[in-house]
Amino acid sequence: MIGKKYYKKIKEMKVYSRSQAMEAHITKDLIDHSCLVELEGAPPILYIEDQHPALEQLPLLINKVTFNASNRAANKGQKSILFGAVNGKINKLGFCTQGALYSNNPELDYILCNDFAIAFDNILRDKLPQRHKVGKVLIDKQNLHSQYRFCKTNYTSGIINVDSAFNYHVDDFNLDNTYSSMVVFKRDMIGGHLIFPEYGIGFKLNNQSLIHFCGKKLLHGVSPIEKLDEGGYRISVVYYASKDLNHCLPYEQELNKAKSKLYVR
Repeated sequence: MIGKKYYKKIKEMKVYSRSQAMEAHITKDLIDHSCLVELEGAPPILYIEDQHPALEQLPLLINKVTFNASNRAANKGQKSILFGAVNGKINKLGFCTQGALYSNNPELDYILCNDFAIAFDNILRDKLPQRHKVGKVLIDKQNLHSQYRFCKTNYTSGIINVDSAFNYHVDDFNLDNTYSSMVVFKRDMIGGHLIFPEYGIGFKLNNQSLIHFCGKKLLHGVSPIEKLDEGGYRISVVYYASKDLNHCLPYEQELNKAKSKLYVR
């Protein structure tokens, strides 16, 4: 049975917003074991430390991916790649599409959008049933085409980040009141803690750890990373429900619509 912790808010979001995440901001607790963390005035965080053989294949596949430098303000210039649905506001060309992983590594894209999406969604549903139910209702109301949702789970989209420290931010592109789920892989490195500065807490995120939290409501960031040797890495795979997908047509129609606009020009 997972234990519980409770923390009161000690700072307001505006104090830290967009600033660098620092271990010095962990003034209350650095959490390194499975637990349900209840927070004053915010949705709870579910943290699970569980080594699972099925997860061992992911770092091997991810290390074969060709990454581009991220344009996100929170980790600009660092390595990341999207998978799943990408709305027209995120896609520079202005139409709904699939993340770059689909063409970059179809095998990994399929595994993430199916097998692991289902597994992580089941954990969230089992451990936080009411929160999962709220998310499901909100996503169902979007009436999304089936291509824009991972196997009827509460996820539509995802991102892989490699060796990325993040400034404090909230996930503005997420659908309101839905949870993100993140699995982390670590090898021969230190740092890279997930920090929630308003509450003075951080999560150590050991290898193969899994964390579920409401990324749009909770300010969070990742502390600086230091590799201990050339083979070291910190990989995070994040699942979330993207907003602004409710007007998206099936992928092929979105692409044809984009081509027609280019032709008219």
